[in-house]
Parts: sequence; structure tokens; C-alpha cells
Amino acid sequence: MLADNGKWFNLGCQGPDIFYHNQRTRPLSVLYGSLIHKRGIGALCSALASSCSEPDASSSTLNDAWRAFVLGFISHVELDRLSHPYIVHMAGWVIPGRPESDDYRSCHPFLERVLDCLLWEKETGTAIRDFHQREELVPSEPIPAAFIERLSTAFRLAYPLRAHGDEELSLRMENAFLDALYFYSRSDPSRTTMTEGCPHGYGPAFVQHGYRSVSVVYPEGIDAAIDWANQSRIAWRHPCDPPRQSNASYFELCAQAVERAAPQMLAAYEAMNGSSSSSTRLEALIGDGTMNVGDEQGVQSRALHMAPLPIKSAMQEQFKRRVDLIHSTCPDADLD
Repeated sequence: MLADNGKWFNLGCQGPDIFYHNQRTRPLSVLYGSLIHKRGIGALCSALASSCSEPDASSSTLNDAWRAFVLGFISHVELDRLSHPYIVHMAGWVIPGRPESDDYRSCHPFLERVLDCLLWEKETGTAIRDFHQREELVPSEPIPAAFIERLSTAFRLAYPLRAHGDEELSLRMENAFLDALYFYSRSDPSRTTMTEGCPHGYGPAFVQHGYRSVSVVYPEGIDAAIDWANQSRIAWRHPCDPPRQSNASYFELCAQAVERAAPQMLAAYEAMNGSSSSSTRLEALIGDGTMNVGDEQGVQSRALHMAPLPIKSAMQEQFKRRVDLIHSTCPDADLD
């Protein structure tokens, strides 16, 4: 399945973040991205897996692509659950009424990009510019209408109160894919790299939005003196109460996520082949707890404790380097 449908699996691995990327085309699906991260992910994954047991008789190719996408989607859950406490603690967040906390705005996605780069380098031994994101994530063919229909049906099953009355649900799903694929193409690190002449993927908005623009670009030449991934295994505190502590590195959290995801993906595969008991087991294995940060029962709760890394200064440095490079190597670039 994956040999023929690797792009669909990779796209699915972006999980509900796909809906966060729907920032350009209305009606938007961003609120669905927030809802999935908050609760109900087990029910959604169960509905998605079960949808594979009712294949489209007209296209085995489409069915295999959908199955690959769903497996990838399910693989995202535990990584978020395990890594978000670390990322939130180390990135901080904006606190209403506390102007000084605005320094933490956009630090969360930037830290995620830094960690992506470090994990890529660790696993492949190559620089992030060698990751051709567009080739790996963006299918050459349009998103099939059946994908939109199945995704919409799964949402109505998992979130009936929110989705059943949404007359624009299918269009929101379509727009999510449209904008996500645009984002993955524009932020492809093999195009935005600062090491190979005039970089691509930038426009006037990059400069207009200031240094926070780099929160959606893969960084290069990041300060290695900063222990971004906690490889020194210093104890850090879960951002929510009750108090919990860990000294896990980001890489260890990723390894734990793989271990947790394995039985979930096995149950999903069995559910895809028509096992109703496996569909029920999949929902129980994943559970409906938050993918953000919360209490010990998985209920999303307010973050309270942070120890931010010097992310703002790193973002400012990355932004200046990129703008200077674009002006020096692409004198005709329209960035103003």
C-alpha cells in the first residue's frame, strides 16, 4: 500500500494540522482543527478507519490511497500528545493582559520547525534543504471528491453537534486540502533554503509580517549552543496542573509516540478490513483526550508553567538573514 501511496500516507501524517493551514480560502476549517486537537480524536479516527471498509467499487487505486491517508492521519495523534507538553513549556504562550508575553507569539510553530529540522538531520544525516517537501506531500493529482465525502462523513459521526448542521462542511474540507497543499509547496525547505542562490517561496507578506514570518519556514544554521531538543535531559515540568515532570528529550518523546501508535495503527488496519470490534478497539486505544495539553485524564486545561527558550531572538536572526539574502541575491524580488 505505502509503496504505491507514499504521498497520501505522508499527507495524512500531517493529521489535523491540515485544517490549521486553511487560512486563505473561505469557508475556513480552522475551528475544526482546534476541535480535533481539543477532544474527540478517537471517535474521528474510528470513523475514518471504518470508512475504508466500504470501498469505492469503481476504483481500487482510490481506495488504497484513502487507506494510506487514514493510517498516516492516525499516526499523528500520539506525537502531538507526547510532544506538545514539551513544546508548550519551552515555547511559552501569549497571556491576555500581559503585554510582555507577546514575545512568545509564534514561538510554538517556530520551535516545532526547529525540532523538525533536528529530527530530520538525526534520522537522515542530511540538511533540511534536502527535504523536498512538495514532492513528498503534494499529490500530482487533485484531491479526489471521495476523500472530501468520506472526511465529511467521519466528522459528522465524530462531532454531530458541530458538523451535522454545517451546510458548508464539504467545502471546508476541500479548502483545507487546497490551502494545506499550497502551504506545503510554498514552505518546501528545498525552495526556501538560504544556501543555494536566490531562495523561493517568499513574497511581500513575508516582510510585512516581520520576524514572525519565519515561524512557518524551516530554519537553517540555528544556534547549536541552545539545547532545543533537550538532549542533555534536563528536567522540565508539564505546563498544566497537577504537577508532572519529565527529563525526556524530544527524540525520546518521538520514540515513545511510535511505540504508542503501533497498536493503534494495527487496530486501524484491521478495522479497514471490516472488523467492527477493531473499530471499537481503535477508538478505545486512542481515546478522546486532548492532543494539546491537559490534565492526567486527557481533558484539555489551562497551561500555567513555562520556561521558554530564547526563541524570539532566534526568529529575529533567521528573519534578518533571509531578508538580507533575498535583497542581495534577488534584487528584483517584490518584497516591499
